[in-house]
Amino acid sequence: YAIGKVFADAVSVAKAVRLKSILNRIDTLKVNRAELSAIAGMPAETEEEVKIACESLMHHGVRRIFVTMGMKGSACFDGSGFTAFPAFPAQVVNVTGAGDAFAAALVYATIRGYSGKDALRLCTAASHIALESPFAVNENMSEEFLLEVYNRFLNIEE
Repeated sequence: YAIGKVFADAVSVAKAVRLKSILNRIDTLKVNRAELSAIAGMPAETEEEVKIACESLMHHGVRRIFVTMGMKGSACFDGSGFTAFPAFPAQVVNVTGAGDAFAAALVYATIRGYSGKDALRLCTAASHIALESPFAVNENMSEEFLLEVYNRFLNIEE
């Protein structure tokens, strides 16, 4: 068992179920609704179902759960409660890489000490940047550009 915070990105429904046996070792978990459903063993389609499934995983030791919900946005469930956040308006060119950008921004936000709510907003900004590129990794992605997009959308309410 590693010392420090362990992040896990479920990656797929098939791989997500493998995390069940180590939930007590995971500090921060990033999943989509289908992966959350597979791990929790319950539906996770509505916002209420996502909350209940997240609570279930927290009872197994996960400290923070970030859920991507496609066009419906994303959500964070942590010790301070549940926060849902809409997707930023985007000219979607390619969805490949959006989840990876979200996960990378989540690690960055944690290292920088962002709250769950602010981390969720930063992750949404990273996904937004990825969605507007024809490449899996937007060639304009940088810390400076990420923070610029994050700041551009500060007035969007959850």
